Amino acid sequence: MLESVDDNFSFLDDHPSGIYLFQEGAFLYINKRLADLFGFSSPQEMAACPFEQLVFEKDWPKVAQTMERRLDGENVPPFRFRGQQCDGSPIWLECEAKKTLWQGRAALVGQVSDCSAKVVLEDEHRELVQAFDQHRYFYQRTMRRGGYFGWELDLTTLRFTYVDPQIGDLLGYTASEWVNMESWVAWLHPDDRQEALDFCMKKTEQCEDHAFEYRALHAEGHVVWIKDVVVVDVERGKPVRLAGFMNDITVRKEMETALLQSMQRNEKVSREKSRFLASMSHEIRTPLNSIISGMTLLKTTELDEEQREYVDIAAEAGHGLLGLIDQILDLSRIEVGRLELSPEMVDLRREIASITQLFKGQAREKGLRYRVNLDANLKGKALVDPLRIRQILVNVIGNAVKYTERGEVQVEARLVGGKRKPQLSVVVSDTGVGIAAERLPEIFAPFNRAQGASAVGSGLGLSIAKELLDLMAGEVSISSDAGKGTRVEVSIPFKSSRKKEAEADSESESEFMAALESSPLRVMVVEDNQVNARVVTLLLEKLGTKICHCSSGEEALHRIAREPLFDCVLMDLHMPGMDGFETTRSIRQADAPYARTPIFALTAHALDGVETEVRAAGMDGFLAKPLDFQQLQDVIKNLPSLSPSRKSLQ
Repeated sequence: MLESVDDNFSFLDDHPSGIYLFQEGAFLYINKRLADLFGFSSPQEMAACPFEQLVFEKDWPKVAQTMERRLDGENVPPFRFRGQQCDGSPIWLECEAKKTLWQGRAALVGQVSDCSAKVVLEDEHRELVQAFDQHRYFYQRTMRRGGYFGWELDLTTLRFTYVDPQIGDLLGYTASEWVNMESWVAWLHPDDRQEALDFCMKKTEQCEDHAFEYRALHAEGHVVWIKDVVVVDVERGKPVRLAGFMNDITVRKEMETALLQSMQRNEKVSREKSRFLASMSHEIRTPLNSIISGMTLLKTTELDEEQREYVDIAAEAGHGLLGLIDQILDLSRIEVGRLELSPEMVDLRREIASITQLFKGQAREKGLRYRVNLDANLKGKALVDPLRIRQILVNVIGNAVKYTERGEVQVEARLVGGKRKPQLSVVVSDTGVGIAAERLPEIFAPFNRAQGASAVGSGLGLSIAKELLDLMAGEVSISSDAGKGTRVEVSIPFKSSRKKEAEADSESESEFMAALESSPLRVMVVEDNQVNARVVTLLLEKLGTKICHCSSGEEALHRIAREPLFDCVLMDLHMPGMDGFETTRSIRQADAPYARTPIFALTAHALDGVETEVRAAGMDGFLAKPLDFQQLQDVIKNLPSLSPSRKSLQ
């Protein structure tokens, strides 16, 4: 039958679509394209296969029903089904069928095309749409939960083309009330309206996306802080549309305001605390200066062993109190970032030896072996802050001695890092109580003290040492076993002196003292406190100087103008009437040789910036009370190079 029909349909053999004639359950005609679609080598081979086998099993009922409806004369649009090629591979097909008569009986004629690619694209599109809908729903839910509300504005009409349906939760106005830009402007806070509008318009004209914060008025009258994030849609170089979202940031703004107020209160409290500590330091240092200096002078007299022991106890207690005051002040400065370094050229070996010597007696009293090993390479001068190095090592070594009841404390010091990056390395190890592993991370926290030891302290030492090392770009490492001991290593970078400078040492103390005996230096002490003046006078007399005491700034000006040949002035800063700053400025402004006389501040006040103030007033240096005898001696020793009247004494 297929061959007899082929003659009538031969002109369709090369048609790009599959063509068929179907009657009473069998194909009467199949063109080559249709046979190719199903994977057959010829139309005859396909015609020999029952049609039902060429349709996916689950789709066959639908295909059979559709073809029956078409045969019954019903107008059925093209339909799709899953075909099955001769090798079993699936293929999506789109079929058109029209009712016709062939040899007086009803038949279907139509075409079949491969729509697999179209189905895949449609499936992908459907999946994308579903995913988009899901994401949009999720996005809207998420944004709304976070207080974000989307919007779009047409810049041609200045009307909102989209507003989140739930935007009423933001300002109390429904989406229908967000008509145009004028609506938004009307709801802005009067104090923010012009600035917000100008900013938005400027950025829009520049075609720049932007974000800004402003206050708006809620429908109920209260203020709402809003963050508006805006995207500018640009066409042909011109802005045509704005889109963005608004977020209620009122809570955040309230927190920021509260935080700012809290910070301001804390800063005020911190300033008041610093002033109080500085004031208390001054009040304590003034009598403490007399006590410590008096003990220093007393030790230079003839004392028996018992008396010397009493003096040592009193002096040690005084220095302990002074150290505690300094630590509290330093902690206060560290908290506000005002601690500064004062580097100077120092003989490192001499400095370390002096520091380690401080604990020799304490270790001996506790029955400890106290070993100090200063490496042979520890020599020469270095640019460091000797006060801070002393503070660091006194805290570290002091803790080792304090928390060791038996055994030994060992201190090793050496230079490392070579000439390019020299560092002072000090290792302090002990056989004391040690520190539990879980407490090591917090060992540098303020007020942290070792547990299990009979000794107690302020708990500030290591904390301040760590802060000082950070300030000096140094490092500290600590290892410890509870009950076995602790090892602390401190590394401090420094700048070494030039070779000639290191080798060229100043004259020996004996030569200096001999020179003073032949030509004593004349020092003016300006001090209103008679006890302090007496102590300073006695200390200076021990150094072989001649002293002139003035009780006020006015007296000092009168005296120096009448007797201008002073080698140095030690100037108390805080005196009734003309204080030390004003007195110094008057001396410096005088048109006389004494205007260049070296002047050193002498004060028990510890306010931050005092040293900067004394330099600004024209003073040459700063001596803090209680006076350190060695510091005072160093100042006097360097006077010949400073004093205009003593250039010959060098």
